[in-house]
Amino acid sequence: MIAPQDLQALNRLLQLEYRSLPVYLEYADPWHRHEDQEAVEALRHAAQDHQETARRLAEFIYEHDGAVDPGEFPMEFTDLHDLDMEYLLPLVVEAERRTIAEMEQLVQGIQSPEAKTLAEEVLGAERAHLDRFEALLKRPAGTG
Repeated sequence: MIAPQDLQALNRLLQLEYRSLPVYLEYADPWHRHEDQEAVEALRHAAQDHQETARRLAEFIYEHDGAVDPGEFPMEFTDLHDLDMEYLLPLVVEAERRTIAEMEQLVQGIQSPEAKTLAEEVLGAERAHLDRFEALLKRPAGTG
């Protein structure tokens, strides 16, 4: 049996994934030039991964008799419609850093080995997305 506080932590992980900035930007349709295509693809990949991860977390929570709360997008995301990728990419990196910091705290508090393993997988995937976004951010403008 998974402790209620572990299910609560997994639910927060689900919210962080399902209501992430990359997922939001799937709907906000960032403006981009041809040179931004790699960043656009990284954003799409992260959004798809976040949605799949949220689904996995929801299934785990349901299987352990928990209630899923997908949450809502943060209100500050509403100002990000139709903005340029060059402007958005640093915001995505900062959002990913904040998400990872919160995830690290959540993972530390999880007691169930099964839940902890899943949470650590989520955290690892999030770190990989951050690495990709940071690499794109370091590239000189106009290099793809």
